[in-house]
Amino acid sequence: MLPVVKAAGRPDLARRLAEEIRQSSLEQLQRGNRAPLVWLALVRAEIALGHREAATKALTDWRLEVGKSPSIHARLSDFSRFAAGLHAQLGRVDDEIAGLRALMDFGFHLGFALRTMPEMESIRDDPRFQEIVRQTEAWARAQPDPIDP
Repeated sequence: MLPVVKAAGRPDLARRLAEEIRQSSLEQLQRGNRAPLVWLALVRAEIALGHREAATKALTDWRLEVGKSPSIHARLSDFSRFAAGLHAQLGRVDDEIAGLRALMDFGFHLGFALRTMPEMESIRDDPRFQEIVRQTEAWARAQPDPIDP
């Protein structure tokens, strides 16, 4: 929502909303709400506010917290799928590529969405990203057609 508000020519409103979202997310985390969407909101707000170090720290804290989960599926779905675009927005291309590879290694495939996700814009020309897209699309094409009942 913040990029849309900013793109609509309202950077003042976008900044105010980002501040509100940041504060609310910090309060939620302080109260013990560790839901992925709370972490996601915090990191996105920090990015929107231009707080790169704070966004990176929140992303790292989130990764460390979900790393304590005994379930690999929970760790990946709670962090990696959201972190994919966040690392790219922060210019952390190596972390972005590593995260996408980890998703693929554990059987998560973003399919053709990788080509259209706006979060991936900054790494589209990276040969490593192009290889991930190629592999993901090949995997998607190899899947059987769903059977219509």
